[in-house]
Amino acid sequence: MRKVVRGKLEMAGRVLDFSKARPSDDPGYALVIGRLEERLARARALESVQVRGFKAARDATGRRQTIRRKLHSRLLRCIVALGGAAARSQGGLLPQLRMPQELGGLGAYLARAKQILSDAEASRDLLVSVGLPQTILEETGKLINAFEAETGTVVLARREHMVARADLEQAADDLAESVATLDGLIRFRFGDDPDTMAAWRTIRRLPAKSRPAAAPPAGSEGLPPEPGGGLAPAA
Repeated sequence: MRKVVRGKLEMAGRVLDFSKARPSDDPGYALVIGRLEERLARARALESVQVRGFKAARDATGRRQTIRRKLHSRLLRCIVALGGAAARSQGGLLPQLRMPQELGGLGAYLARAKQILSDAEASRDLLVSVGLPQTILEETGKLINAFEAETGTVVLARREHMVARADLEQAADDLAESVATLDGLIRFRFGDDPDTMAAWRTIRRLPAKSRPAAAPPAGSEGLPPEPGGGLAPAA
């Protein structure tokens, strides 16, 4: 969650507690407090959805990476190696199976894996004659299906995360609007009470915005980071 959005949610929570601790019989005050409470509840629900989407995408990505490593290093390499042996036994007349690029794009990788499986199934008897394990093609098909399923989970989870993030930003703006309305009522009720007004100003204060990072000195672009100071490579 963006720092500014989190700051608005935390501020709204403090404001709600402050206001409930100072109840009023005025129906207008109760109306504004009720609206603030409803908006805060919705914002917190959206926050939970956003976090859930982020974690689901992260977990599915991890599972997909595990599947891809097993598919690549164990199953496909075995099938391709046996395919080479089968091609040599046929004097090179059999088309040779080719491994997908290990770090290639997901779509290209999946297409190549499916092609290897299809070619291997078409030549199963010949591959068996050079030592093809009995269940390897079925295991490969299951892993390819699992790879596709986890990719679908990643897409849906990321979409859920992004939609919730956009809705949460709007909800945070709505909270700021409610607090601004409430500010007028608080000033009307407690304008002559300096201690209460000082407390009010404190609890509705938002965190200071972070300053942008300073631009690098001229001529320093492209230099590697200091040891220990760079980001770890993405998984």
